[in-house]
Amino acid sequence: MKLKSLIQNCNRLEVAEVEIEFIPGIPQIHFLGLPDRLIKESFYRIKSALKSSGYKFPLTSQMIVNIKPNHLRKSSRGVELAVALGILLKTEQIQAEQINLDWVIYGELGLDGNIYEPSDLYQSTSHFQDIKVLTGAGQNSSCYRLMNLKNI
Repeated sequence: MKLKSLIQNCNRLEVAEVEIEFIPGIPQIHFLGLPDRLIKESFYRIKSALKSSGYKFPLTSQMIVNIKPNHLRKSSRGVELAVALGILLKTEQIQAEQINLDWVIYGELGLDGNIYEPSDLYQSTSHFQDIKVLTGAGQNSSCYRLMNLKNI
């Protein structure tokens, strides 16, 4: 499963590919591609948001998340929405027709499943005028919004 998202690179956002694969094992999310502490902590927000929204978190799989480009240190909680939607698509809890895979998916998750627009997206809107972004509640009027994972 591959989705598009954004990552911080030198104080600006850059389009990134988020690739998700499952392997047998203890349920955990492993982030590859030089993730920072914020991204590594996303596991708990993603798990809580999915459960709070009525979805099932995979209990017999490890989720491997590769964020490309690999050579850049990744810093952003905005990839949480892409990872959560990737898990839902991969486990067929939502259908592929519900998400346009050409969109950039960039949002922070609350423990209750609410979705928020990361503040760095509003500051970087001028760089992404030709890109459709799916995000959460925020200031940016040019984005498509999901308010909660339950709304999918």
